Amino acid sequence: MPEHTTRNKAPKRLKAPSVYVRIRPRAESGGHTSANPSEPVRVAKRLSGWNTNSVSMTDKHGTAAYGFPKQVIPPEASQDETYDILMPDLLRCFLSFNDAYNVLYFAYGQTGTGKTHSIFGPKWALNGVLEENQAQWGMFPRAFVKIMEYMKRVKESPDKIHSILTVGAIDFYVGNCVDLLNHREHVEVDDNRVPLGYTERELVCLEDVISFLQNVLSLRKSFGTLMNESTEDHDGSSRSHCALILTLRQVKKETGECVV
Repeated sequence: MPEHTTRNKAPKRLKAPSVYVRIRPRAESGGHTSANPSEPVRVAKRLSGWNTNSVSMTDKHGTAAYGFPKQVIPPEASQDETYDILMPDLLRCFLSFNDAYNVLYFAYGQTGTGKTHSIFGPKWALNGVLEENQAQWGMFPRAFVKIMEYMKRVKESPDKIHSILTVGAIDFYVGNCVDLLNHREHVEVDDNRVPLGYTERELVCLEDVISFLQNVLSLRKSFGTLMNESTEDHDGSSRSHCALILTLRQVKKETGECVV
């Protein structure tokens, strides 16, 4: 659910978020399948169909179509195809020097529907920067690669824009906000719902972001549930709400003009 606000300028109203629906492939195990293959899974609502801009759900009252998605991403879509749909517009807003925006990418859904997969990618794909692993990376490591390409490009441009990229990770769990990069220390949240004093770590290469994501995944609260089993390659259901916060600081070397 991407949305954005301006940075370093007079505040503007939030722009309406763009809502996308990504449909996960049919499950082969876990609570999204039936213990008896001959019996259907008992659910209150069932996905009965979709097209480019709507999904249809069926329950005991009948079938209803929902037309709120800007686009529906089908189950056969790859991580690369999903990134090309979701992320380019957000990154353009985030990276712009003259009209920079704060941007938000928010994944929402029932446990086991693919939120962690979409943002991080499968756990095994974060075991290095090998090309075969990168094909399964989620939106966050892919966005990092594009940001680093931008930072290199503008540094060599006539404007000579120098940039520093930092990242923080906070976790919301049973009413508490903690810093995942500082031993789960408590983080204060102000009246505007802005977290204060969380740890930031500079990212300069792919190895940095892979190490960061591995660390975050290991520190989150998760365990297996009937709807989301824990396996060797998957930690099960994320029981907390995790926020990864990227901050890009840019300075024009010639003029000293800066944007954060």
